[in-house]
Parts: sequence; structure tokens; C-alpha cells
Amino acid sequence: MHCPTDIVVKDEDSKIVLTISDNVIQLNDELIYAFVYENEKIFYLPTNIDYTIEILATDDGVMDYEVSTITPGGAERVVAYDDVKLEKDEVFTSLV
Repeated sequence: MHCPTDIVVKDEDSKIVLTISDNVIQLNDELIYAFVYENEKIFYLPTNIDYTIEILATDDGVMDYEVSTITPGGAERVVAYDDVKLEKDEVFTSLV
């Protein structure tokens, strides 16, 4: 994600496993990897658990959102949404 947003990721039990707020990462699960580079948020989640991703707009702007699923065999599926308009305080939710 590359946009003016904060991120909250919850596992299938609604436990918060990752937050990115003001580009500061808080990890609550050792199997998740995350980093931020120039307002771009990138994180890796295990594929054996369902997650809810809450995207909170912190300013007006646009968002690029991409989910890549990589299988153990190396196959990849990509779903991408580009130039999604954001308004401050909007919340977007994604299930992965």
C-alpha cells in the first residue's frame, strides 16, 4: 500500500496482529513481517490463516492496494486496485 493510511490487521479470532500508525510498525505475531518505505506499507501474512485488513485514511489522496498470494509451488495470484480515492477518516476493509 502506498498512500496516506494507517493499517490494522486482525486474525480470524479478531486479535490485532499488526498495526502501522504514522508509519510506525507494531507487530504482535512473530510469523508476520512488515516494513514501511517512504509511506509505502508492505507486509507478509501466513496463508494458512484468514485475516481482516482495516485501512484507515489519514488524509485525502489516492491509494494503490495490491494483494499477492504466493503458493509453496511458486505460483502467484495478484489482485490490484490503483488510484482509489481516499477521504480523510474513511475506512476500507479487506478479507484475505
